[in-house]
Amino acid sequence: GSGGGDDGEAAVWVHSFDSELASLQDAFVGLATEMLCSGSSAVKRLVLSDMLRLCLLLGRERTNNVLLPLIITVLNHRSDWELRRAFFERGCIVGVASFVGRDPLQHFILPCIAQALSDMHELVAEAALAALASLTALGLLSRHASLQVAESALPLLLHPCSFLRLGVIHFLSALGANLGRVDTHVFLAPLLRPYLRPGAGERLWGDVTAEALRGSFAAYDEGARAGRDAFGKAFFHNVPFADAGPYYAGVVTPVIHYCMGGLRVDAEGSVLGAHGAPIPGLHAAGEVIGGLHGKNRLGGNALTECVVFGRTIGNKLAIGGGEGGLRGISGSELRQHVSRESCWVALHGRVYDFTSFLDEHPAGAEAILRQAGGDASDIFDAIHTQTMLDDFKPIGVLVP
Repeated sequence: GSGGGDDGEAAVWVHSFDSELASLQDAFVGLATEMLCSGSSAVKRLVLSDMLRLCLLLGRERTNNVLLPLIITVLNHRSDWELRRAFFERGCIVGVASFVGRDPLQHFILPCIAQALSDMHELVAEAALAALASLTALGLLSRHASLQVAESALPLLLHPCSFLRLGVIHFLSALGANLGRVDTHVFLAPLLRPYLRPGAGERLWGDVTAEALRGSFAAYDEGARAGRDAFGKAFFHNVPFADAGPYYAGVVTPVIHYCMGGLRVDAEGSVLGAHGAPIPGLHAAGEVIGGLHGKNRLGGNALTECVVFGRTIGNKLAIGGGEGGLRGISGSELRQHVSRESCWVALHGRVYDFTSFLDEHPAGAEAILRQAGGDASDIFDAIHTQTMLDDFKPIGVLVP
């Protein structure tokens, strides 16, 4: 009977928490609506400057349905360029876009950015370009959407304001990094070519020009017709080249395929000393070892040696205390670290100590402290990517 009572109390508590949270969210929606619709320009800019934390409080559904349509209305203030600029600066729209995801971004936010590129005030267009570069660098735009907005941004390369031209270059740099060399050459370069200086597009790579390349093709075709070229080549395939196309250029560079030789190991992966005896505690696998075949190897065995010896060593070593040698941390221990002096958060089964990072967090220390002592995987995934954890080393793994 007592157990049932406890369950009932827990259910009531959960219901009460959800109801209180919903009421709090509705109250903040009302305040944000009043300030963004009736407040002064300074008040509206202040609200926009801390928009990400408001998104975190309201959740994705309310942000999409209520907050996003609301903040877009500030762009209608044609006489207040500072307010329109605030929509794009201080991470306002970039933070909101990171929170709501790609679909709302591309359907609702991106058209606003594209429209702002032709804003009557250059500082608004500059802020829109900066936001566009940030969204592109974060990988939030699809290739199609990125190239589409690039067509709207490229004419600003001819604008008399140098800071607008520089803004376009920053955006194109982020876009090129996202697309990769091949897609940049195939999709972006044709859009950019009309804005280059006459003759700039003729230089394909380094000192290679289109004229020099056509000359090489013609010489190759001539060697094929003669049956032998200047280098003694007697077999020619896929000719003629000179009149074929289109061609796609790429860079071919030599890389290390496999390093032969290395440390001498036994069948268990233990490194052997000068006299052939295993060195206690020293193990090796992969290209650092000589392998079964000494200074040479059989074709196709590179990864096999790495995997086989790696698994052998991993199986024989006594690795305890959780994943990758990390110690296990229980939920009760995690819940003890909920203050500025000791702030632990669980993310995807791993526990991180964010104490020293609190004051450096862009959204403020409170955004992390609200999640302290618990599992924040869902809220983390809604805003960030997994690569953002690369700079943080987990202190343990969460265990039942």
